Amino acid sequence: GHERGRLLDLAQLAGSFASRGLKHLAIPTNGLVEERMQPFVEEVLSRHPELFLSIAVSFDGPPAIHDAIRQVPGGHARSMEAVRRLKQLQTRFPNLGVGLLVCVTRENQDTLAGHMQWLVEQLQPDNVTVNLARGTALDESLLSVEVARYEEVVAKKRELIRSGKLSYFRFPLAKLAVARD
Repeated sequence: GHERGRLLDLAQLAGSFASRGLKHLAIPTNGLVEERMQPFVEEVLSRHPELFLSIAVSFDGPPAIHDAIRQVPGGHARSMEAVRRLKQLQTRFPNLGVGLLVCVTRENQDTLAGHMQWLVEQLQPDNVTVNLARGTALDESLLSVEVARYEEVVAKKRELIRSGKLSYFRFPLAKLAVARD
C-alpha cells in the first residue's frame, strides 16, 4: 500500500508539471513495482496526452549479480517483467518511452557489456543509459571500476545502435540526450 501511495503521489506531481507545460518527464525505477506501473502510466498519459513519459528500469548485471547487489532474490526477473509490461503499454500510449539503466560497478564490470546486449535483444528498449559508479556507495569498493571496462560497455552501446538493435531516441529532446551520452 505504501509504495502504491507514493506512485499515485508521483502521478499527481507529474500531472502538476504537465499542466504547467512540461513536455518530457523521465523517471528512473528499480522495476520492483511492476504491477503498479500500469495504473501510474495510464493515469498520467490519459490525462496528459501531450506529455512524453520516459520510464527507465535499472539493471546491475546478470541475475545473480543484480540480485546480490540489490539484495532482492528474483529482482532481475521482476525488472525484466516490468520492462515487458511497459513495452505492452506502448501500443496504447505511443508517448511512453521505455529504457534501461545500467551502472558499471566493480562487481559487474566484466559481464555488463555482454549482458546489456542480451537485455537489448530480449526487451527491445527505446534507449539504454550507461552510468559509471561514482560518488559515494554503501560499499565503496563497488566504485573501483577499470576505465577500460566502462569503455567496453559504451562501445557495446554504440555497436547496438549502429546495428539497429537499439533504436535510440524517437522522442522530444532526443538531441539533448544524445549530447549527454
